Amino acid sequence: MPSSGTTNRSARTLLGMMPSCRYSTDAVNAEPKPLKLILMKKVIRLISALMCVCAGMPAISAVSVSGSIDKYVYPVNVAQSPKSMTWLADGVHYAAVSDDGRCVISYDAKTGMPADTLLNIGRTRETEIGNIAGFQISPTERHIMVYTDAKPIYRRSFKAKYYVYEVQHRVLKPLSVEHKMQRSPIWSPDGRMIAFTAEDNNIYLAKIDYNTETAVTTDGCVNEVINGVPDWVYEEEFDTTCSMAWSPDCMTLSYIKYDERRVPLYSFPLYEGTCNPMSKYALYPGAYTYKYPVAGEPNSSVSVHSYDVDNRKTKNITPQDLKIEYIPRIAYAHSSDRLLVTTLNRAQNRMEIFGVNPKSTVARSIYVDESSTGWIDPSAWEQVRLYPEFFIIASERSGFNHLYQYNYSGALMKQITSGNYDVTEYYGYDSRRGMHFYQSTQASPIDRMCASVDSKNKVTIIGSEKGTSSLEFSPDMQWYTMRFTDIKTPPVFTLHTVKASKPVRTLCDNADMLSRYGELGQREFFTMNSDGVRLNGSILKPYNFNASKRYPVIMSQYSGPGSQEVLNRWTINWDDYFVNQGY
Repeated sequence: MPSSGTTNRSARTLLGMMPSCRYSTDAVNAEPKPLKLILMKKVIRLISALMCVCAGMPAISAVSVSGSIDKYVYPVNVAQSPKSMTWLADGVHYAAVSDDGRCVISYDAKTGMPADTLLNIGRTRETEIGNIAGFQISPTERHIMVYTDAKPIYRRSFKAKYYVYEVQHRVLKPLSVEHKMQRSPIWSPDGRMIAFTAEDNNIYLAKIDYNTETAVTTDGCVNEVINGVPDWVYEEEFDTTCSMAWSPDCMTLSYIKYDERRVPLYSFPLYEGTCNPMSKYALYPGAYTYKYPVAGEPNSSVSVHSYDVDNRKTKNITPQDLKIEYIPRIAYAHSSDRLLVTTLNRAQNRMEIFGVNPKSTVARSIYVDESSTGWIDPSAWEQVRLYPEFFIIASERSGFNHLYQYNYSGALMKQITSGNYDVTEYYGYDSRRGMHFYQSTQASPIDRMCASVDSKNKVTIIGSEKGTSSLEFSPDMQWYTMRFTDIKTPPVFTLHTVKASKPVRTLCDNADMLSRYGELGQREFFTMNSDGVRLNGSILKPYNFNASKRYPVIMSQYSGPGSQEVLNRWTINWDDYFVNQGY
């Protein structure tokens, strides 16, 4: 994907720059992320980059992958992040898993001090578990759903053993007795039901009050039909792990069905490996076979369905439009009679949103975006925000990615942002102050600046214009965590309220990283012109760079979808290792 901003193409020339192998540093209650496929891609890039070393350069010793390389690429050495926060209904406390993985604790947001132990697995009744990998608190906060024994599936998805904890009586029970592992469970808005997909690719409905389980679908079958969770293509390309949505009145569960029967099978070998080794493949390789549509081959046939909780009947409510190839998102828009179904054609240059009544099955188009020069930017469907009277959506119709406000009749109410820059993230709307919060390239294409805009179009910058800043808000939009970094500063996390400009406290500053990596290379930015287009680039030199000395040059450029190589942020990876070795 082109880089954002007034300069929409990037190049990177590097002394010692190599592809990087990234590892997740998410908190304990985040989804596990498998690395084997990612590593395969990185190894291919590594080999390709090494082939680009200029012929005729002085001979250098072979690069060893032992010793200090683990200082640069192994997970323990990556900059740390604070624990993920699950905000409680009172708006001043959040919950997180304890360091030992045995408790869910609530904290005072202002002080960071523990306020209460919501769940202690050493004090539960009926069921015992060894640890808590993650949790979801019910909308009423009377129950906590926890999971353990998580098994990665693809990049983002996993299956796990889920349990439901009743807070008042400290009773812990399995979410399902019939199905030992579950995927993507979601609470109903009243906190009385949980919908989940089991390993047989069917959706089941657990009623907490009655301790019962009902099959919502029965046609699920591995490598044939999937209900309620996406296939590999949707997870990888549309960044989603759940394809179910509850109506606000809790009477209807809507979901997407993926019919994979036309999709060809694909197999790849499994080896023991060295990162998260699989010992069962130490002597003989295994194989993983799944439905994978190579370019030009059929995708899964997708359809949208609604399940009536009372009468247990299901309706097909898919909009009847021959142009539909993909359905990346479904969501209820603050009304049980209005399910928004986002669709794309195969070329992904036409996006249409339908408002569907799940009871009558009537579908009406409320939004269309088309591009004659390329595909629709993924932010158009990834960052839609739904509010009672309107929705916010991103579009590149002006030549830059900006935010627009529409009502549910499909009428444009207002353009929220404008200018010769791109909005790269939309964080949401604070209805109390009438302010929208977003991230953009307004300062420059290599920086990410955060800002708010009010009803009078007054823009207020949040934090620094330079470097890379990002925000994560509490559900009521009154608190946010800011992450800031630039080429000289490891990630710094601070907690803020929207009322004050100064941070409430620092969550994590990674101050030790600079001392631990005192011999990092020197990263510099530059620009160059190519066919009349100004390109941004970066160059990485050894920390003791000698301008009179000749160095072998390694060039690396990824250019994958949604990527930007030249960005003002602190990184440490393969690049720095090879610079440290004299490249």
